[in-house]
Amino acid sequence: MPTAVNGQRPIALLAVLAGFSVANLYSAQPLLKAMAQDLAMPPAWSGAVVAATQLGYALGLVVLVPLGDRLPRRQLLALAAAGTAAALAAVPWTTTALALGWALAVVGVLAVAIQLSVAFAADLAPSHSTGRAIGAVTAGVALGVVAARLLPGPIAASLGWRSVYAASAGIAAALAGLLWWRLPGEGTRPRPGTPMPGVAALVFNHPVLRQRGPAATVNFAMLGLLWTALPLAAGAASDPQALQAIPLIGLVGLAGALAAPWAGRAADSGHDQAVITGAALTACGAWCLLASLHSGLWGLIAGTALLDAAVQAAHVTHQRRLLRTGAHARSRLVAAYMLFYAAGTAAGATAATWLLAHGGWQAVCQLGVALGLASLAQALWLRRKASAAPIRSCP
Repeated sequence: MPTAVNGQRPIALLAVLAGFSVANLYSAQPLLKAMAQDLAMPPAWSGAVVAATQLGYALGLVVLVPLGDRLPRRQLLALAAAGTAAALAAVPWTTTALALGWALAVVGVLAVAIQLSVAFAADLAPSHSTGRAIGAVTAGVALGVVAARLLPGPIAASLGWRSVYAASAGIAAALAGLLWWRLPGEGTRPRPGTPMPGVAALVFNHPVLRQRGPAATVNFAMLGLLWTALPLAAGAASDPQALQAIPLIGLVGLAGALAAPWAGRAADSGHDQAVITGAALTACGAWCLLASLHSGLWGLIAGTALLDAAVQAAHVTHQRRLLRTGAHARSRLVAAYMLFYAAGTAAGATAATWLLAHGGWQAVCQLGVALGLASLAQALWLRRKASAAPIRSCP
């Protein structure tokens, strides 16, 4: 277990690391056109750059995150930041799409510092403040997504797309030093060779994960559905108001950044079931607002913000409950939980393009409402289970 920590500075540093790591996952998206032109990539293949980053991230979830239950996380995070600095520094020197893809794949692998940060924050916080710690790191992630949507474009327009990665490499190097010197050490770690259930075993055998994982799948299916369909629908619309909404989409993540710490505090106060029920109701209302033909531009933005806040609030609450069930399995539990997250996001994104093509925006919103109702049903079921099922530990 970690040594005692005075103050919130280590958790704040973990939140910064998590936000920076998630920004690296998505910063290529607004730069794809410039990259394709510079490296002579066919436009149809430019998305492979993003895919390489995401595939690397998936590999890191399975291979690197579980190491956090065996090795000191301070060293792991510092090495991940140093490796990220090296990979980011290589990007400005790439001259082919293949070299760029490999460099960004390494960035994706090491971006799992997000999940290691969540698990470490839960360890550092007192038991009565676990939700606050997870909420702080989740808020950092939400702000990192906002930064990835808003900053790379203007920087690239002034200094070129390669400058974005050069600057990020410098930030990563500085973070590596801060993590090494400012994060606390950890006490007893499992002995090498100690049997520990793997990520796949936890997915099937951990009772709280079996309850909270499907809830995460449904919640993030709603976000995958919305964030894929909304830019496509707005970009295809002839209404000038819809086109005006596109730049404002990047700011909506601020709602999630505000909701995450609030949800953590509420869950720590014993209101976790109220949070997830309220989040599900809010999600249903958000989809109804998004579906309304009379809500206009601000209704579209408000509905998006409400949905993002609802999903992030539920996300923090589910992780808090899960990470309180096994102090020596937190890294693996986070990795397993993220498999449900990824499945939901992918399913929602896939459904979005099909529904837009065959039923338009209203079909997307109808599925969104259905998912919101499914989330509400899960929340009510979890409320019933909570009083009957005590928290169990996992080795």
